Amino acid sequence: MGQGRVHVYTGDGKGKTTAAVGLCVRMTGAGKRCAFIQFLKGPLGKETGPLRQLGVEVITAPQAPAFSWRITGEERLACTKQQERLLEQAKTCFRQGFDLVVLDEAATAVSEGFLDQEALLFLMDQRPFHAELVITGRNASDEMVSRSDYVSVIQEQKHPFHKGVKAREGIEY
Repeated sequence: MGQGRVHVYTGDGKGKTTAAVGLCVRMTGAGKRCAFIQFLKGPLGKETGPLRQLGVEVITAPQAPAFSWRITGEERLACTKQQERLLEQAKTCFRQGFDLVVLDEAATAVSEGFLDQEALLFLMDQRPFHAELVITGRNASDEMVSRSDYVSVIQEQKHPFHKGVKAREGIEY
């Protein structure tokens, strides 16, 4: 396959995680080992079961943190430690020879102050030569973007949420 690349899927639109799931499906179909690590989410995402059935290593936190604007200082510290552990698991996946590692919502974890940007940038720079790395989430920093090979900005043009439609199972979560 040659040299692996870094992908960033960012922006305020819907579809960043969906794009990363699609790449996992494609890589798994090509016989590659994939890991899908979810930051700032708990174990209830509807994509995790099908990914596991395909043989993707899915890693989530035991529970989702509270929304960042409602979180207490103690909860923020616990969430930060949890995000750091998830990043360490990404390093382990690379050491174990995975071909693709997805860090779902890692850009958001950085922008919300739950994950150290320097630690993520180090992982971007030090991943194995052959490995693909995908980082999703809103507000990817200029530094993340500049160090990436692929950058897709998913921009919201229209969303039913603005008309009062609540998030729908299987579509938004």
